Amino acid sequence: MSGLRVTHLVDSGPQVGLGHLRRQLVLAEALTARGAICRFGLSDPEVGIELPACVAATFAWDCRELPREGVDALVVDSYRVDPTLMEPGRPVVVAMDDLAERPLAADLVVNHNAYGDLCDYSAYRAGRLLTGPRFAMVGAAFRALRERPAAGLLVNFGATDDGRLALPLAAALRSCLPQVPILVALMRVAPEQRAALEALGADIRVARPLEEAMAEARVFVGAAGVSLLEALAAGRMPVVCAIADNQRINVEFLRKRGLPAFPQSDPQAMAQAVLECYPSPVAVAVPELDGLGAERVAEAIGAAVQERCAMPGESSHA
Repeated sequence: MSGLRVTHLVDSGPQVGLGHLRRQLVLAEALTARGAICRFGLSDPEVGIELPACVAATFAWDCRELPREGVDALVVDSYRVDPTLMEPGRPVVVAMDDLAERPLAADLVVNHNAYGDLCDYSAYRAGRLLTGPRFAMVGAAFRALRERPAAGLLVNFGATDDGRLALPLAAALRSCLPQVPILVALMRVAPEQRAALEALGADIRVARPLEEAMAEARVFVGAAGVSLLEALAAGRMPVVCAIADNQRINVEFLRKRGLPAFPQSDPQAMAQAVLECYPSPVAVAVPELDGLGAERVAEAIGAAVQERCAMPGESSHA
């Protein structure tokens, strides 16, 4: 795979959060370890975090076109891209897809969610489907927390929250569990929310790696997005809600397994659920979340490029 040129096209920014970016960084690390060169096209280049060394370069991307020159594989992680642009061809096209709701054609379609292999992709034209938690692009640091005991409550609603969602939940949790440490992980925090959270005695973590806070948490409380998958990998009990339509399927997945999950933010109900489970929280058993999902996806990308380059008239960087 040495010299493989991969471009990740990622929807990011204050309105969409960092979930797309976080999972692509995990994939880029796996690809880079195999000798690939990863560039990132970002819908909002001002992502607010320091990008790791696995990102060779970044450029602004408007979600309207897919660059195809000088690229061996495109990884498209955006809901805003026209599905017709993702036709398989040269380069290899890898489409991230969380909902199985917009039939598209691509060389690889990846749904790395815990429910991914339960989705109906019969209307898609994919060269290969990579679905379910075996392909979860979650950093190995979360999986390493499974055997680490902790006592705190981690509140996190993703990068779109500046504390306005976290504050009422933290207040409800403090009322129910006055002696339990509350950690609040945010990418940014408004001054009023910071002051109110500090008054509650919350430990505020701003723009810090989420695994640091999760290491101290017994229960993960917040949004049912990418952080939920990370909490499951870490063996943390989730009490979550949907703050976006694309998170509702995670809520249903958890509710069918008897776990507290809510269709919208409800601080009092969520705090009561934490109170009931806190003495002996139980995490969802997802044994496939073994920290090797990104490596499996990277291997599949490399194999697809090699197969494409073996065709007449093609050359290989893999």
